[in-house]
Amino acid sequence: MPLPTPHPLVLAAALGVWVVGCGPLYLDADRPQDGPELDATERVPGPRSRRDGRPSTLQRPEVEEPPAPALSPEALAALPPGARVLEIARVMAEVEQQLIAGSCYTFISRVYARAGFAGRGRHKIYKTLVSGPYADPALIQAGDWIMHVNQEFGGVEHSVIFIRWLDVVGGQGLTWGYVGGMREARGTRQVHLLSQVYAIYRPVDPPPRRR
Repeated sequence: MPLPTPHPLVLAAALGVWVVGCGPLYLDADRPQDGPELDATERVPGPRSRRDGRPSTLQRPEVEEPPAPALSPEALAALPPGARVLEIARVMAEVEQQLIAGSCYTFISRVYARAGFAGRGRHKIYKTLVSGPYADPALIQAGDWIMHVNQEFGGVEHSVIFIRWLDVVGGQGLTWGYVGGMREARGTRQVHLLSQVYAIYRPVDPPPRRR
């Protein structure tokens, strides 16, 4: 009797091989409430890349060694929303080195919640189908939660926090993200091709209460 073929992620775990994927392995509780539905028929095949053995042309993200200490609560509160999100992501990933076990949404959701932008603190800037039309790069700002087609991993859906452009013409952006796939790991700086962004959410402070 032939043995069943293991799931690719199970096989990858057994071999100790991991790449930044995520795809459909999200947790619904982690997604923005009005986030796009990820229907399998809407998936867009990405170009041949590291998943098929070809060398990547992406730049390598810089690594801060040792990381700077976390800002004081007062200094953190004084930052604009996007910078606050980036600081919390940096602290969780590099200072505290928190381990995550979930989907790519899990890390970002926790960062946004800790920065004070849970629920209505996330403003929808752009949303379309996974198959496009894709967002103009000019719409993306530092600290944005962006959902894109991961062209380095076979065209699966992936979520990251945008830091800055490394090559805006070539579409290479530096981001904070987590590998997903239920792997126990911390968030890392990731470089992605961001020419196929289908959703953008931005942290916003609530309006001041009227007295």
